[in-house]
Amino acid sequence: MAAVMRMATPFRRRLVSLHRFVFTSLGRESSHAAAVRATAVHWRYSVAETEVPVARRLYASVASPVINVNEKPNNSATIDQLSSDSALADLLKQLDDQVRRWGRVDKEHVHRLLSLVTKHGSVSTQQSIMVLKCTGSLLVKESPSERNALFEKAKSVLQSVGAEVNVQVYNAMLRAKLENKQPFSPVEVLSELEMEKHLLPNRVTYQLLLSKFCEKGDIEGASTILEHMKSQNLPVNEIIFNALVKGHVTKGDISGAKAVLTTMSESGMDPTADTYKTLMCGLAEKGDIAGVQECIKEAERASIKFYGRHLYDVVVSMASNGQNEGIDEILSQIKEKVSRYNQDALNCIFQLVAEGHDDIAYRVFSAMDHSRFQGQPGQSPCTTLMRIMIIKGRPVEKVLEIRNKLQTDNKFSVSLEEIANLAFHYQHSGYALKVLEAMKKEGCDIKQHYFWPVLKDAAESRNVKGAMEAVAGLVKCMEGKDDLVVGTIFRWAIKPLLLKGEPLETLVSGVRDAGLPEAEVEMLKIAGLLSLGKLEEVAKLINAGTKFSPAILKSELVQSFSQSKFNSVELIKVIQAAQSQLPSHFIDAQSGVLLGNLKTPLTQATATKLVTEWINADLKLFRNFEKPVKLELQRLGVASEVIQKMNSLFVDQLQEQISTEELKKASIEEMEQRLERSKGFRVPILERTLLLKYGRAGMVEKADSLKRVLDQRGFIYGPDILRTLGTLAAKDKKNLEEALTYKQQLETEHPSFGSYAILVLHIANLQLKAKKFEDALSTMQRFSSLHLSNLQKSGAADGYINADLCRSLLVTCSEEFEAAKVHQLCDFLCQNGFVKEDTFSLANQVMIAYIKKGDADEILAVLENYITKLNKAPQFSEVFRILIEKEDADRLQKAVDLVATVSGEMSTLLHLVASFIECNKIRQARKVLETPGLRALTKPLTEACERFLNSDKEKELEQLVECTKTLQGIDRDEMLLQLMRLYAKRKDTKKLMEVFSLYEEERIRPRPRTLRYVAKVLESQGQHAPFEVPSAEQVLEESPQPASSDTLETAAQDAFKEKDVAKIMEIKEKMDAQGEELSSKFVTNVARFLLTRKDNQMFRKFAHQLAESGDTAGLLAIRKLTLSKNLDQFVHQRLFLAYLYKNKIEELLDYLKENPEHLSKYLTMTGINLLNEKKPELLPSLVSIIETHYEKSDKSLIAGLLYNFYMINAKTEELDNLLKKYPAIKDRVRLSYVCQVARRLQKEDMLQKVIEIHQCDNPRRLIVPFNQMLLLKCDQGDWISALDCYKSALKSGLTFEDLWVRSLQTLASLLTGNGQPLPWQPGMLEKRAASESSSARKPDISSSSSSSDDSSSDSEKEEAKEIPKSNKIQNTRKPDAV
Repeated sequence: MAAVMRMATPFRRRLVSLHRFVFTSLGRESSHAAAVRATAVHWRYSVAETEVPVARRLYASVASPVINVNEKPNNSATIDQLSSDSALADLLKQLDDQVRRWGRVDKEHVHRLLSLVTKHGSVSTQQSIMVLKCTGSLLVKESPSERNALFEKAKSVLQSVGAEVNVQVYNAMLRAKLENKQPFSPVEVLSELEMEKHLLPNRVTYQLLLSKFCEKGDIEGASTILEHMKSQNLPVNEIIFNALVKGHVTKGDISGAKAVLTTMSESGMDPTADTYKTLMCGLAEKGDIAGVQECIKEAERASIKFYGRHLYDVVVSMASNGQNEGIDEILSQIKEKVSRYNQDALNCIFQLVAEGHDDIAYRVFSAMDHSRFQGQPGQSPCTTLMRIMIIKGRPVEKVLEIRNKLQTDNKFSVSLEEIANLAFHYQHSGYALKVLEAMKKEGCDIKQHYFWPVLKDAAESRNVKGAMEAVAGLVKCMEGKDDLVVGTIFRWAIKPLLLKGEPLETLVSGVRDAGLPEAEVEMLKIAGLLSLGKLEEVAKLINAGTKFSPAILKSELVQSFSQSKFNSVELIKVIQAAQSQLPSHFIDAQSGVLLGNLKTPLTQATATKLVTEWINADLKLFRNFEKPVKLELQRLGVASEVIQKMNSLFVDQLQEQISTEELKKASIEEMEQRLERSKGFRVPILERTLLLKYGRAGMVEKADSLKRVLDQRGFIYGPDILRTLGTLAAKDKKNLEEALTYKQQLETEHPSFGSYAILVLHIANLQLKAKKFEDALSTMQRFSSLHLSNLQKSGAADGYINADLCRSLLVTCSEEFEAAKVHQLCDFLCQNGFVKEDTFSLANQVMIAYIKKGDADEILAVLENYITKLNKAPQFSEVFRILIEKEDADRLQKAVDLVATVSGEMSTLLHLVASFIECNKIRQARKVLETPGLRALTKPLTEACERFLNSDKEKELEQLVECTKTLQGIDRDEMLLQLMRLYAKRKDTKKLMEVFSLYEEERIRPRPRTLRYVAKVLESQGQHAPFEVPSAEQVLEESPQPASSDTLETAAQDAFKEKDVAKIMEIKEKMDAQGEELSSKFVTNVARFLLTRKDNQMFRKFAHQLAESGDTAGLLAIRKLTLSKNLDQFVHQRLFLAYLYKNKIEELLDYLKENPEHLSKYLTMTGINLLNEKKPELLPSLVSIIETHYEKSDKSLIAGLLYNFYMINAKTEELDNLLKKYPAIKDRVRLSYVCQVARRLQKEDMLQKVIEIHQCDNPRRLIVPFNQMLLLKCDQGDWISALDCYKSALKSGLTFEDLWVRSLQTLASLLTGNGQPLPWQPGMLEKRAASESSSARKPDISSSSSSSDDSSSDSEKEEAKEIPKSNKIQNTRKPDAV
């Protein structure tokens, strides 16, 4: 340290002299003024290099949960793109968004953030910066000391997870210290950076250090930093000038501060609102209100606009320094001159309350723009003012005083109930009880739930005294509502304390001393005895006439006795004693008690005795308990005669009738409310559906809670519930043992049910994570051997359902095991039918595992295996890169030779060039390009450009464009366009136009699409194109001509001469693999030949092949031929796909925007889905075009496409908005396709949504969805749900004749197999089947009109062809066919 200071001393002396020469007494001495001007010229800097001033960054945080004040986001720094896979990244993104919106963060969110960082165990540099950023001035609700404590904790957490500290992170730490007003020495910081951290300070570092000097008024110290910056040619920007203003003001040199503004202007930079704000804050601290007003006028003369935050900072400065007299003048200026400032006002209020300036905070609130909140009490910021005061523990009297002022002065009503809720939530019971006393004085209604948090905290900490104090307050405030008080006291205080070992006598005495009436004390005593299992005492007290709480009695009997072994005689005595006072719905509770006891380990004798006593006592049971109770008795070996005697006990359950459809439409919240309203009645269908929804939504706690209740009642779980619970256990709870238990139940209790492949794969994933590789294989092997047919029927074997989950298995396996195991697992999944064998994503994942291992020989062996097996080369570019980095020439040559067998020599060499460039081996790349005969191919070069563009590799893309400049056949326009796309992505129009100037320099004619693209980019940046912009139609007409090898093109021409179309198709496939395309002229000739032969099937196949290869030029050429209406539409639809595969879909969308009348020609379901997959960011543009031009298009087709897309992709909100906007769509859309897809993907909710939408239409619209739903239920082997679906179909207006024969036959087979009766008369189905079989042999011209949804358009038929054949629905009735 001493050495550093010695080195710095001479520089420091010179800097002090320089600074005095430049900045002292500016404007007072002419010689100094001349020096200032000279220095200002020397210190000029470019605007492009200027950083955004710190003072201009409005940092923000999580909005209050009560307030929702919509404010235009202010400028702020944003975090880099973070991984969306982790909760940490999600929270950081959320906070960053809230920072931009609201200007603050809450410490609760910061604590959660630190907890996630600790749990995550690692953090990126940008994440570290965001964490530190959230511990500074963003915490507007905290004082500087509180913020600094959180900063120190954050620093400790980051250190514990090994966070990297680079200069940017170090700067974030310095900024937090500066904002929290913590002392540090700039000189020591420089020493630490250079000697200990080995970091090189950057411009931001110097800015922060200079700001620290200026904060103390140390201008000489600041000059040291200026000299450092000058020596390193670092520009001086607005931040530096603002800090110098602050330094002079702090020093008391107001004239010097104003002189800095002059110097700033002379340096070519005008003072900003932040500059004037800094000066005004300094004047405000001195109480110079006149000076503040003069600054405001001067800024106005300079046309500088203040935002609310600028003037509110002045208010805070005045309050912090006791200068309160001029605050109202500043507030009036805000109201007069600033718009949209409420969020800034709230931030100001938070800061003032945090520093203890409550009255000034109230004055700020009073000056806010309240017009936005009139008539919207739920959005009033009054509650926020109350909340922050309570959080900060302001005296209750002060809180109530401010509340009264709000009502009197501002006409805003803040109820004492709101304040009480806040007090209980944020403060101790004594504080809250003072609020309740005030409420009682005003005659307010006291709610018992106000006391729940206090009672809960006291019980959890075993604080009996605190609990009884809260009870006393509860009794006092809830006088006259003792029945409600008893339940609250028992649930939140007595029972938790009993479980922690507190004596019941002590607790009973305590509530008695707290003022609870004796009758209610006895009720609590009975409740306590029940909780302790002392049934005999309970029975005696009840028989003696002691009052008790029916609700508590029922709850304790169900929850406690069904889980433990108790004397059955005592149990029955309690129930008998209570029956005279119990409501009739207690039958449900006692039914559950009996079943729960039967589920405990009982001997035959004990079970017989219990049931006999129950029969003798004539204790009734609800009828829905009959089957489970009898099954348990049979399991225990109770005599059939005894079981028979129980028939008289079962009575019908008085419950609300709820339809299955109604429940499926209801939200979870609505179902919970309905269950609550049932008041103890069992509603099995409601509970069953709710449990399913909990499971599918991943609500672990709620699902477990409901299941415990159902277990106590002996609920019988169907296979769909077991599957859902098992998936919940595996996917959300990560509980392998529990998931295996559910799987075992499915195998033993429902052996015919085979639709739980997803559960099996999730279990296997957990086993892999537990390093149990063989167990994972065994689990999947067993399922496959039992249910392979079901697996194939579901579509999994064709790779449509489980591909993503199988890929996740491989990812997990690669994390836990070596590459060979990943390879083994991949083969296993394919061989056992979980996914189709040629699923390329799985092969990619296997290659990634071997690449990660890094064994070159193994990598090449696996690559060769896949090339032989799949005729594809997964991850070959990455293989090239690794071998290049290893400088392994021999193996690299082998890899190139292998890839060339499937991709062709030229395509492979071009990919190799890109890999060399990526590894910064430019000389080697150029040498490859010098290969004799090598010519450019569009596909491999475009793929390389896209890779560099997507990964933002500017240098690599520039090198690729430059290296290939002279390559034979290079599409220079395409390459330059790719480079311009990168600069456009970075919004660097200067570089973009430099590239565009190369067209003239190299004498290249830009295509219309290039000109149109450049024009759009310039327009987006507010610039005009220096050329005439071509139309979208011109862009389509002039598509780039493909490049191909002479050899393959000649071979194709020879095959054409021989009229061998099959040979042409074979050559075309080979060309596609090698990135080559047929010439447009040749494509036209082949298409014309096929049309002449009237071979429409081969024509369609050829056009589809062109689309998949992205051959837009070929399809555009075919489009010009004379085609039938159907073939013309087919070609246009393939053209849409071709533009997608070519990654040029923007050009076609641009054309459709100008020519909406052609929408129906181009769009298909496949096209929209592919757009959603490849370019989801463009989907809103397409939807906008469709909806905007809906009236100009084929309404039936467009309606069906949007409807089907939204339905299949579960975009419920968009679908509802579409139907609301265009209600006629409901009548136009055909339901066959979407229902078929729903069944194939086993999406019951999709079919239910279709039924819900069309419920009120013609009942015949429901034929297809109900039949597909019925088949889906039968596929799952769930006879209960299938039967419910059949009944629902009839209730919805369908008849027996409307249901397909195959659907009914499948249902009949399922019911018969489970020993269930058929829900129709004997012989009805057989008669229908025979009748339709005979009519099917006769032509029936009316059959096509027998249903409103039977016909399909040509495009729908083409869509159906793309569904795997194994999944197409075969129907016995022609009208039912899809």
